[in-house]
Amino acid sequence: MADHVNIDPTNRNVIVFNKDKCISYCLNEVGPIVNGLIQLKDREVNAEMIKKLNILEEEAKKTRVQLLEKDTQIKAKDTLLFEMVEINKQQLNTINNLSAQVEEKNLQIIICKQQEKDLPYLSPYIDRVDQM
Repeated sequence: MADHVNIDPTNRNVIVFNKDKCISYCLNEVGPIVNGLIQLKDREVNAEMIKKLNILEEEAKKTRVQLLEKDTQIKAKDTLLFEMVEINKQQLNTINNLSAQVEEKNLQIIICKQQEKDLPYLSPYIDRVDQM
């Protein structure tokens, strides 16, 4: 390549640029255009990023609401479970009390039967009472 570039092939143009001056001139002229395009692209990218961030923020808000709803449901179920445990404890106490009463009645029946065996001479009278 030549060191000098003649702009007008007829040599009417007096200005002759060398290679370095040409590159410098082009950069000075094209540079602001390229910078403007870069800034424009950056604005577009920023706008897209802001849009995506807004979408993510909305999704995060929805997720927080869902988590709060689930937390409320879990607390309600915990309360219900606690109440059911308390009811089961009461029922177990009732069952234990009734079992103790049944056991006591069984002992009374055994004692009565033993007394019946111990008093054979009263047996005819007891049979009559049973028949009534």
